[in-house]
Amino acid sequence: MNEAKAAIIAALITAIATLLATFITVYQPMKARFAALENKLADNEEETGAYTASSNTQAEITLQNAVILVVLALAIFYGCFYRPVRKELTELQKKLAGELPAHDPKGCKISSIDELYNNIIMNMAGSFYLSNDIDVAAEQGTWTPLGWQNDGDHIPFTGTLDGQGYTIRGLKNANDSMGLFQVLSGTVRNLHVDVNFSGGNGGAFAVSMTNNGLIECCEASGNIQTNVGCLIGGFVGSR
Repeated sequence: MNEAKAAIIAALITAIATLLATFITVYQPMKARFAALENKLADNEEETGAYTASSNTQAEITLQNAVILVVLALAIFYGCFYRPVRKELTELQKKLAGELPAHDPKGCKISSIDELYNNIIMNMAGSFYLSNDIDVAAEQGTWTPLGWQNDGDHIPFTGTLDGQGYTIRGLKNANDSMGLFQVLSGTVRNLHVDVNFSGGNGGAFAVSMTNNGLIECCEASGNIQTNVGCLIGGFVGSR
């Protein structure tokens, strides 16, 4: 509701600013144009010796000015004020009536491999939760750890991922980094991960984990094979 109020206030400010800008850029030049027209008419009448300061001509110009200004004002009001405010009020009414989904306190729902990768990689400090099992091998084949960067400047995950008891299966490494995450500095809970890793560094959940990282109520299964000298672990490769 606070967001809706802020949006309405923003719409009002935008409408006022647009109205002032339109007044400066449209009305003033238009007013000058009509003044020039009045002067031209007066000059023409003087040159022909027929200048009578016709009240009818002045009345027509004044009426044209009034009509144009009224139409302009209505257009500005409708486009810059009425429609945006009406939209915000409608959204607010729907939210109050329960027609719009309320804010999810658990965070962002993850239900597919695209959401698993794209949503998390766009917000590595966010809160996420699984709503079903996800089979990476069936949908994608291989997996690059979340936060992995080609230049080695990896992005740590500092948010929260709640598996809600679901499984991410079929994780097969695409390079020598093995793990759901590259660097885990946040929290993963209630998640089962099934992997098929080989020839690299890492573990089921992360290649490495900082002191702030936490894995709780989780399980890992599958196969991890590596070469001599590589750092591997059941959950993480190194701390």
